[in-house]
Amino acid sequence: LDLGAPAVITSMNITGGDPGFKALLTYRSDDGRAWSKVRSEATALNCKAGSTTEHEGWERPTRHVMLQMEERCEGVHNTG
Repeated sequence: LDLGAPAVITSMNITGGDPGFKALLTYRSDDGRAWSKVRSEATALNCKAGSTTEHEGWERPTRHVMLQMEERCEGVHNTG
């Protein structure tokens, strides 16, 4: 996600689909090429379709954010 200009992320609300995910990895970048891992979080509550979880931000300004959702929950897995 390109924010268009450096910004301080104070928090993020993530709404899951069906299926949801059990782990969320958050990365930041100033240029969109070199990425630094901010944190890895277990998010079991996001297994409920359509649920929203809140995640802490970080102090350092960043222009790009990448969210990597891992460990899909049971549900409909569209492979097409």
